Amino acid sequence: MINANFLVKYPFLHVAREFMIRKGLSLEAIFSKPETTILEQAYYRIVDDTLIAKHNLPVIINEREAAINIASFYTATVLLSEAKNEALIKTFTEAETERAKAFIIIERPPMIMKIAELLNPYLIRKREHREKFGKITFIDSIIDLDELTAELTTEIKQRILSLITTNYQINTSKANNYIKQLATITPPPMTR
Repeated sequence: MINANFLVKYPFLHVAREFMIRKGLSLEAIFSKPETTILEQAYYRIVDDTLIAKHNLPVIINEREAAINIASFYTATVLLSEAKNEALIKTFTEAETERAKAFIIIERPPMIMKIAELLNPYLIRKREHREKFGKITFIDSIIDLDELTAELTTEIKQRILSLITTNYQINTSKANNYIKQLATITPPPMTR
């Protein structure tokens, strides 16, 4: 079932961004207000993901908190884009991808299929074609699910990278300070 907690686990999905906007949050508003806690959450999301490889799922009490968490993800992509720190972008992307993968591997197969459908409908059509024209055994289904998870991981990484290349007009000194700090961070070597 797609609910606020699901969207927090997979903030890169279009439905998560739409949810965030329906809850009254937009990147334009975040980057035009002088002070916002979302900027701080985004900055620490980057730092936590890249420097201490922390990817815990926050406890979400209500839909507003979920929208703020999702907004912090999108805000982080803008901060990274503006910081132009390629090593940090790579580390953040890897960390967010691993975070999502950790959640995907414990999902039930129908939910994994739903994630794939929301991320890239072609992944599902390819499987439907294979099932229609070939015999699929139980073992094939398990292998197919592993392949789908691997394909999802690649799709997630590409999706996050595509979000980081987005440019926004940034009108807050707090955001500009975070960007300057991010530009100078050297992430540790990836051990994942």
